[in-house]
Amino acid sequence: MSKQKPGSRTQKKPERVSSKISTTSTGINSMMNWLLVLIAILPFLYSEIPLDTVVSVRYIFLCGFMLLFVLYFFAWKKRMVPTPPFLIKIVFITGMAFAVWSLLSLTGAINYREGYWEIGRHLLHLVLIFIIMTAVAQEPAQLLKICCAVTIISLLHGLVGILQFYEIAFTNLPGNYKPYGFMTNRNLFGSAQAFLLPFAIYTFYAGKRSWKMVAAFAFTIIVVSLLLSQTRSAWLSGASIFIVALLLVLIFVPSQRKKWMVSSLAAIGVTAIVISLLIFSDKESELAKSVTERAASLTLNTSAQSAADVNTSERLKMWKKTVSMIKDHPLTGVGSGNWKVVIPFYGLANTVFAKGYFAPDRVHNTYLQIASETGVPGAIFYFGMWVLIAVTGFKVIRKTTSNDKKILVILMLAGLSAVAVDSLFSFAVERIEHSVYMLLMGGIILGLYVQETGTVNLKMQGEKKIILVPIVILILFNLFLGKKKFDFEHHLKLAIYYNDQKRFQETISEANSAKNSFFTIDITGNPVELNSGVAYKELKNYDEALKELKTALAYSPYNNRTYNNLGAVYFDIKQYQDAIASYKKSLEYVPEFETVLKNLAVTYYLAGDYAACIETMGKFKTDGDPMMTNVLNDAKNKLAEKK
Repeated sequence: MSKQKPGSRTQKKPERVSSKISTTSTGINSMMNWLLVLIAILPFLYSEIPLDTVVSVRYIFLCGFMLLFVLYFFAWKKRMVPTPPFLIKIVFITGMAFAVWSLLSLTGAINYREGYWEIGRHLLHLVLIFIIMTAVAQEPAQLLKICCAVTIISLLHGLVGILQFYEIAFTNLPGNYKPYGFMTNRNLFGSAQAFLLPFAIYTFYAGKRSWKMVAAFAFTIIVVSLLLSQTRSAWLSGASIFIVALLLVLIFVPSQRKKWMVSSLAAIGVTAIVISLLIFSDKESELAKSVTERAASLTLNTSAQSAADVNTSERLKMWKKTVSMIKDHPLTGVGSGNWKVVIPFYGLANTVFAKGYFAPDRVHNTYLQIASETGVPGAIFYFGMWVLIAVTGFKVIRKTTSNDKKILVILMLAGLSAVAVDSLFSFAVERIEHSVYMLLMGGIILGLYVQETGTVNLKMQGEKKIILVPIVILILFNLFLGKKKFDFEHHLKLAIYYNDQKRFQETISEANSAKNSFFTIDITGNPVELNSGVAYKELKNYDEALKELKTALAYSPYNNRTYNNLGAVYFDIKQYQDAIASYKKSLEYVPEFETVLKNLAVTYYLAGDYAACIETMGKFKTDGDPMMTNVLNDAKNKLAEKK
């Protein structure tokens, strides 16, 4: 693959636009330079203060960046903005329609507060993609610089992950299941690397010789990262980029077919070498076994007891339950952010969650998640927006005579196809850095479409300045939400810690500090009042304990842990029938939760229902538990005496 000659006819238009704004588009006055700062800093931010070490921190930074960007370029510098062509107007109208529909979905939601974050974030994304579109339309000549920067980021992230995996360095970064880089999660690390692949490929295509070498090295590191991540969705995303880009180049860029084919074969060769070195060189290693097992699961050729097969089976079960949720709420869904609140209602029997050790947090399928929370119309609006962006990309490819533009748009479309594939199995678009990568792809497509239509040099009309006011308010609101989320997770984390340490007064203090009108539950649907309720119980302040736990049920009415602790409070005050009802309610959602079964059995015993006690104890093993064995034997004796 080679870059077109600078002096060719197809390069004149971008050069003309660039020259008109050259006096104001350098240094701090360059929108692209600002985006460069965002892209370079955002993915590396984290804090160990909140529960989630990256989301709220990166969100706050993103909001702060956007606020400064809007105020500097549009309020102070009065930078012109493109007048969007009709198709792009439809893109943003569709995006706004999704926001409005999401608001409507909250009217029937159990916990409407969870929707503030989801809807606010979506509106913020619309502003960000407009910013990117405007920057690209006005400064298209600097797109290669952006791609080079993203290539460096992929290289750095990949190296961090590799060093983590082999426990050489960066092992103290927060996260689980190495390698996770700065993403806190192995799957998210893999998907992030896959999303960066199109930018590295374009750098290799359009960059100078030195950058081609950097891009080639970055490509190799990305391949290694994807393999070490052991993430099937990331593998499929990478394959999607390769296949989509190859097909579109073959169809739309005939002059590059041969070189692209040669480069593609070279990429396959590099991938094969990496696999040979890391997997086939030591087939008995844990990595080799994991990768082989997961690869086999993609072809349905795997053991029914393998971890990969169990993982797939569990996801399919949750998908089926989510489909039932969509059928029950086809119009407006259960409300933005409310899937985790409602899913226990559909039962967790015969799933990994039935034992109560874990709680479902996401569908692991973005399509089902959005459809279940905002209804079928909401899904149509949201995904329709991205389909329109893809249509815009194809229009650019067909309209432009520049091979460079065609290749760049093709790679951005390939990147969006990777996002689409990953969304079938994961939740990457919920993460801040992944969303920025996705919006960067979409914004580049829209910006090149605007630039191609020749409308970039129209100044913003005076009356349109009033649009800045709601945009600034929106960004400020999201900044406020980010801070609220940070504080909520900070105090919730401390409340959980103090509960474990049996420092119950401090638990109550932290739980009270965590309470706010915008965030009420953690990622698995556990309300903060669950912690304060337990603390009050341990302090024998049963009235306050009941008050806190009932408030928790208002926020998350199908939470098995809340019902279990509610039963424990009733047990302590000897209201056995209420305790039994609470324990049974908990078991409706987690029928194999041994702790609840034991609590229920003992309560039945004290309530004098020995038959129910014996029946309940038949659902778990009493071996090795002297107390439960004694209860069982005594219940049998007393039942025999009654007869």
